Amino acid sequence: MVRDESQKLLVIGGPFDGQRMARVGNEFTEVVGPKNSRYHGRYSYQLRWHPMLKKLVWALPENKSLRLPPADPC
Repeated sequence: MVRDESQKLLVIGGPFDGQRMARVGNEFTEVVGPKNSRYHGRYSYQLRWHPMLKKLVWALPENKSLRLPPADPC
């Protein structure tokens, strides 16, 4: 599957839940907040396929309800 990397995709989970982000590649990591924040830490998001929305989304790797994106037919 070929995607437009400038397109903003929905983020599921973590401190960015519900936001839309455009990122290059299939994975990105963000360092979030000051140490006294409940969301402090590093969050890695991966490109995943949401079966109900039938769209690509950014999701935490722990989210097992989402699948890998469909592969390109060669």
